[in-house]
Amino acid sequence: MIASTLICCIRERRVLVIKRCREPFAGFWVPPGGKIEPDESPLECAKRELSEETGLIAEALELRGIVHEVATIPDWEWLIYVYVTCEAKGDVKLEASLRETTWLPIETISEQRIPPSDKIFLPRVLGDHRSDPFKVKFRYDHSFHLLDHAWGEGG
Repeated sequence: MIASTLICCIRERRVLVIKRCREPFAGFWVPPGGKIEPDESPLECAKRELSEETGLIAEALELRGIVHEVATIPDWEWLIYVYVTCEAKGDVKLEASLRETTWLPIETISEQRIPPSDKIFLPRVLGDHRSDPFKVKFRYDHSFHLLDHAWGEGG
């Protein structure tokens, strides 16, 4: 299982997204994030990834959910800690390997070209309500078509 983070950075009712370069979901919009390194907490990873990928600095990050993704492909399993911040400082400066960034209106996020699982959990992450972090599991087939999902405790 690969542990990673996803950071939803919000400004003026918009969320920062990056056009994904690699499969699966190349060409789709996703929030910044990445793999947790050895001896790094999910929170430390979220701060580092946001800074590395966008140049933004966020001290205040709130854990909104934990996403577990599996596929019928051997060894493809992700555990994703999803954070949100409304207080990131600085201007967006993309790392060389990333192509495009934009700020998408929160109200239209489910209509955008984003991965199928994100269409389900991002509205909850980006909503105004505050609650305990949710847990959700998504199952994909070998072609990364979403098979189903199940909300866990607190979900």
